Amino acid sequence: MARSITFGGHDFSSFSTAEVVLPAAHGISVEAAEVPGRAGAVLLSTRIPPKVLNVRLFLDLADDEGVEGLSAVRHQAASWLASDAGSDLELPGEPGLVYRDAVCTDAGSWDNLFEDGSCELVFTAFDPVAWGQEQEKLAAAGSAGLSLLVGGTYRTWPTFVMEASAGDGVVVEDVGTSACVEVERVFLGGEEIVVDCAAGRALVDGAAADADVTLESDFFWLEPGSHELSFTGCTDFTANFTERWL
Repeated sequence: MARSITFGGHDFSSFSTAEVVLPAAHGISVEAAEVPGRAGAVLLSTRIPPKVLNVRLFLDLADDEGVEGLSAVRHQAASWLASDAGSDLELPGEPGLVYRDAVCTDAGSWDNLFEDGSCELVFTAFDPVAWGQEQEKLAAAGSAGLSLLVGGTYRTWPTFVMEASAGDGVVVEDVGTSACVEVERVFLGGEEIVVDCAAGRALVDGAAADADVTLESDFFWLEPGSHELSFTGCTDFTANFTERWL
């Protein structure tokens, strides 16, 4: 298990350990409107806001460092934390999970400048739902569908890769919800079709095919749990998704 944070591809374990304080749950941001004569308000919409993560970083060096060495370590840490773009953040105690689009939005002072120094860091994950394991499910030979078990605790957007049969369209459907995506055009057979539900895009042999997606289509997500997917107008097909964790 990691003993410190990894941020922006930089592993802080070579010179530190970390303790993390995680909120027990996501506080939900709400939009509401007052109604004259009615107590309270009417709830209009909700969303999960960015997540604030508090980390205490402790210097923990394998070898004794002099004043110059300790200074170099502190400045190295500061440079790694000063990314002005959203970065991936991995936390000790959360193995296999990554927060994307994270920024170090506040940093306290080192409580001393020697080997046992520590400081408080505050990260804001602007994508507040952690990303877990990537999953790929291949169709069995001769099958017309896939059975998926989606892990995690939050919905995820799948990507489908299909090989078209000769015909006039390809459809992928979540049988349980009846949500489907249809790419309607003449296929000769053998074309590679990619349906990216997160991006709301369709590609045929690498070229944009958004205009061929029917108006009745719905780029759908997958809730945690079991799903049955059906595929029409194609032979080989694959489903890819990444587990999401609240």
